[in-house]
Amino acid sequence: MDFSSVKLIIWDLDETLWKGTISDNDTVCLRKELVAFIHSSLDRGIVHSICSKNDYDDTKSFLITQGLWDLFVFPSINWEPKGNRVKGILEEMKLRPQNTLFVDDNLSNLQEAVYCCPELQVCTPEELSQSVGNILSITKIDTGRPRLAQYKLLEKKNISEKAYSSNEDFLMSCNIRVDIQYDCTEQIDRIHDLIMRSNQLNYTKFRQSKEALIEQLSKQETQAAYITVRDNFGDYGIVGFYMMVHGELVHYLFSCRTLGMLVEQYVYVKIGCPALNTVGDVITKLNTQDIPQWINQSGAAAADQNTKLRTGNRRILFKGPCDISQIFSFIEETDCIATEFTYVNDTGISVEGHNHTSQMVTALTAGDADKAKVIADTQWIDDEMLSHLGWKNNDAIVFSMLTDGNLGIYQHIKTGLQIALCEKYYDLTNPENWESYIQGTIFTSFINFTEDALKDFSEKYRFVDNSDGEITISNLDVLYQVLAKGTKLILLLGSERPFEGCINCAYQDRQVFHKLLNDKIKAWAKDKENVYLIEISKHIHSQKDYTDTINHFQKKVYFHIAQELSSILNSHEATIKIKSRLYLQFVTVVVKLKKIIKRILRR
Repeated sequence: MDFSSVKLIIWDLDETLWKGTISDNDTVCLRKELVAFIHSSLDRGIVHSICSKNDYDDTKSFLITQGLWDLFVFPSINWEPKGNRVKGILEEMKLRPQNTLFVDDNLSNLQEAVYCCPELQVCTPEELSQSVGNILSITKIDTGRPRLAQYKLLEKKNISEKAYSSNEDFLMSCNIRVDIQYDCTEQIDRIHDLIMRSNQLNYTKFRQSKEALIEQLSKQETQAAYITVRDNFGDYGIVGFYMMVHGELVHYLFSCRTLGMLVEQYVYVKIGCPALNTVGDVITKLNTQDIPQWINQSGAAAADQNTKLRTGNRRILFKGPCDISQIFSFIEETDCIATEFTYVNDTGISVEGHNHTSQMVTALTAGDADKAKVIADTQWIDDEMLSHLGWKNNDAIVFSMLTDGNLGIYQHIKTGLQIALCEKYYDLTNPENWESYIQGTIFTSFINFTEDALKDFSEKYRFVDNSDGEITISNLDVLYQVLAKGTKLILLLGSERPFEGCINCAYQDRQVFHKLLNDKIKAWAKDKENVYLIEISKHIHSQKDYTDTINHFQKKVYFHIAQELSSILNSHEATIKIKSRLYLQFVTVVVKLKKIIKRILRR
């Protein structure tokens, strides 16, 4: 077997990677030659996944005890048929079947996988055992296993993406940073590896020897650069390369790890859309106009660095969950705008609590010693979540009240401080909900809950009922008092029109709470200077204006809210501009096309 074209190996486990069957309580014996092969191939840039019919927890526990669990990415361990699961792994990892090897002792599983992925390479463990020595023919050693680390990053990102209603929402939250670097000779090995291995986003398919590449780079008529990408999840390293000779692209290629980010489209426009003769099929068709809004956002950079960006004396903060980030996508960015959206922290937790009024009050008013106690007594919170960030010293704040309707409030028993976590419908301190949190059958914010951790949390915190909305109103009083004088506070109020497609218990009758809270906020705001209210309900005309919950809307709804917001902010002097209706039409068409393509692919 030739491993030079293999980028991924997917493993069955029972009677394949080991002798015996875990679910039958057999004494399991690892096949040492295959374990050694996994280590050797990882050192040569091949990554590994799992497709096994087994109990997930038992299998994971065994692999951890053997020191093997962290060697795999995107594991699929359940009792469902394997064909579609193999296909799903490839889709999530953005790899092609022809660059993948599936190893299974059951021939019918291999045939099923090939049926779902016709170009998939397959073999039995016995056939692989006869070929393991051939891995040594790949002499390039992947020092430190960066490819494994990068796919671990992609795995983490894939999990987080599922929390968002659309791919665009997720990308807007990622703070994607793309840099174009020109010192190509210093990175020649990685660049040449990209040239030889890239396919799905390789536009010229020009396989050039390293010697010829070095020679061409030295010529005066050659312009070349490599592309690096990083985001909130980590650093992807060198993911792309282009070379122009006399103004025409000889090489233009990108790693499949950035598939879906549209880095290739961003770079193409940035370098002036030079002549390009595309060879063969590529996943992304380039054009000369579109620059993806989610790449190199000045607003996201401002939030990431916790700095105040301003034009003259104008400073505007956009703060809240997905509704705010969606509205923000229709606003032309300037250096006066900063953002505080939902984000994923270094441990993979989706953080929303910093946009809940209870946690904001804690962040703004509590002393460092009390904050330290809260952090020490909570496994799922860090100091960044209790930072007050940019609430003070703004000329205007656009803030969504939706987080107060979503998250549960928990009061630290010793300090009395409050934090916000997970959906309020499922009390974290109630043992009846623990199994659902541990199994992940309800939304967990991507926290890996255990019974011990939940028990410990329930001993240190008590759940606080805010069903009457009074806590939110009390919090607004505190938040209003600390604002700089003259700051415009613009609050987005939740929709009071029911979403008829609701199947999630946590969202049942959410419109009732929205109306109760909205009425109290309206009464609270009556005697407050510079407080403005935007009622989302006014922009909801039918069920077609919703997507999947009462908190998620079609693009045109966000566009109209952005227009109302612009009117409020610009009432005295121009501070923001709204993108044209052509942009709305463009993103609407893109969303519809994505849905059509997904339906076709499913069929």
